[in-house]
Amino acid sequence: MSKPIISVREAKKSQGDAEFIVKAFDSTLHYLASIGSGEQWGSVPFSQRDGFVQETLDSIEQSETFSNTGMGRATCVFIAEVEVEVGIGGVESLLSGVRSRRDENDKLLLSVGTATVHGDWFPEYLISQVGLGVADVRDFLYVEVMVTDHRTVSFRRGAGGALMKRIREYGLVMGKKSLYVDGWAGNDRKLIRYYEHLGFRIVGEFSMERKNGSIWPGTLLKMDLCDATGEACV
Repeated sequence: MSKPIISVREAKKSQGDAEFIVKAFDSTLHYLASIGSGEQWGSVPFSQRDGFVQETLDSIEQSETFSNTGMGRATCVFIAEVEVEVGIGGVESLLSGVRSRRDENDKLLLSVGTATVHGDWFPEYLISQVGLGVADVRDFLYVEVMVTDHRTVSFRRGAGGALMKRIREYGLVMGKKSLYVDGWAGNDRKLIRYYEHLGFRIVGEFSMERKNGSIWPGTLLKMDLCDATGEACV
């Protein structure tokens, strides 16, 4: 069986993408706990966290507004999908519980991942880290989050790489010079090593104190878009 092709599109409220994103986030918690990374996001389902559902809806609305009008915050929410066929790979057992749709060509597409990026914007917890030196950075995209839906089992493989490829392409179209992402640096830095595998390099380390007093260790990473495409950096 050939390797499934993963496509990436921009999210739309009309296609039920907000519900998919929330459930995809929920699906990560059991997996993170199973590999020793439970402290990254805790154990409370995102669907039960105050404001998370509305924030997801707002992000998609911002994404659609910016895409259609160029107005508002430069946000883009992406959805990764894989084409599947009923009768192959146990698809039937998945369809009742995960997000799928038929496209204009009647192809069955399974949602497997999502990412949200912002142009020339960092969260306050990074800006406040003086040692990172991000306050004066310009012409960049910040990858706020990228997750895959663990309910889709093997169908999600490659979704992270496909999303990052689409983000790089989007950044170049938008005239950006670099991508930034930060991640949890605990559990032997598994997540950080994954980002390095995708082509990011470490900018610096930081930490945040949680409401319960525990420390959340983080790493900020950067990818120069010209390096990622093989072009000369200007």
